[in-house]
Amino acid sequence: MKKVNILVVFLAVAAFCGCSREEVKQVAELTNGTMTLKAIAPATKTAFSDKGEGTWLSSDEISVYATDGNFHTYTLKSGAGSSEAEFTGDEITTSSVAVSPAGSPSLSGTALTINLPSEYEWSSEGNSNIPMVAVISEEGSTELSFKHVGALLKVSFSNVPATATKFVVSVDENNIAGDFAISDYTADAAEITTASGSNNSVSYTFSAGAASDMNFYVPLPTGSYSNLTIALYDASNNVLFTKSKATALKVTRAQLIIMSAVNLVVVNDVVATADGSNYVANPVYLTQNEAVTVTGLDLSDYYLDPDYLNVDGSSITFNAVSGYYNFEINTEEKYVTIARVDENGDNVDLEHGGLFLMGWGVAHPRMDDGQPGWSDVKNDSYRVAQVSTNVYQFTAIAVGEHDTIMGGRVRYDWVGFKAFTSINWGDAWSDLNWGGIASTYLTQADDKNINLATNLEEGKTYVFTFDFTECTISGTTVTGTPTMTLTAKE
Repeated sequence: MKKVNILVVFLAVAAFCGCSREEVKQVAELTNGTMTLKAIAPATKTAFSDKGEGTWLSSDEISVYATDGNFHTYTLKSGAGSSEAEFTGDEITTSSVAVSPAGSPSLSGTALTINLPSEYEWSSEGNSNIPMVAVISEEGSTELSFKHVGALLKVSFSNVPATATKFVVSVDENNIAGDFAISDYTADAAEITTASGSNNSVSYTFSAGAASDMNFYVPLPTGSYSNLTIALYDASNNVLFTKSKATALKVTRAQLIIMSAVNLVVVNDVVATADGSNYVANPVYLTQNEAVTVTGLDLSDYYLDPDYLNVDGSSITFNAVSGYYNFEINTEEKYVTIARVDENGDNVDLEHGGLFLMGWGVAHPRMDDGQPGWSDVKNDSYRVAQVSTNVYQFTAIAVGEHDTIMGGRVRYDWVGFKAFTSINWGDAWSDLNWGGIASTYLTQADDKNINLATNLEEGKTYVFTFDFTECTISGTTVTGTPTMTLTAKE
């Protein structure tokens, strides 16, 4: 076998983060024996920092063309994780060109074809695979000089859910995988260029729970891209997260494109979708009395609805009955809103766990701007937590009309509200049985509104309970008289 000492200096250009460097070619020296490769200084080749400082990986391979008319693969023997590595391969007489990574190149004269795979296995060690070629000007030459012929996209995630098993990059109407031809690999500006086609996605697979923080390095041909989408999938190919960059993207040779890091907000392994200042996980299955885990956001200073969530120090458990829920986090006002939904994330009626408060004098998360009123926008209603079979609970601090305290969800001096059996209002009740201290403080008007018979104690916490256990419920229709209980917490 031949021994090859290669001094390699690589370019790093970080287009999205605004820094760039001038490319310096790599030089190789060949002697008898095995092949030794040295990677020195900024390297957009293997594992590397955003400044382009690189090291070789244990999985690295290169292909070297020989006088026998074939490409020969050389594999890394030692030096992974450092700037100097040793590669081994067949004893050959080098000729024409070398390619990195190895792949399945083909050569005809000065026309070189290299392949970019559409599927990779993710490795915590790194997956750069940026395409490079080295012109071998003389047969058996003792020097190799690599140059970049494509670009590289870096995508970083934090808080990757344990259910994720695949990452996909796709573009509109451009090939980013498959065979790419270089008409003259000896040209200084030799590059692979995208063209219209259907090979427009690249995927990286990994085992569930592989890592919570992941970096993906995607080789790209040069050219213009009109849209770029990144996505995470679970083992059933359900989309866990997706994001698109709709603006035009110009990709040039020897370019490291660093997308803004994606900090995922995850609720019990469901990735929350950003919606303005809100994050929404819908649907997420929550189990009564079991932990609710939110990663990517610190909820320690958030208002957490006490009817849905129990807080004990830093731990949160779910108080409502088990089922699917819409879990919405408002990062601007710092509160959480939870609503019962079905497995598709749609609203449900009373038979399936949906009870809706509308009117004035009740609110979420606070009185000054959280009253649902009688809005035609039915999603403004507050969904009452079902805490046991056919029993619903609403806990509130009694406050004034313009109070801003979080949890101040009932007026102490006036209320006028109804509880409905569907998002479209549905049934309400002209007759209610009263429980606890309800008969002292509450009354029901002819229009079915629940009003105060006398003022509540300002600053005191009250629990309103709607009990349908003695009723028959079908969809939005209730047969029988529910009981409304009011208790005061000490």
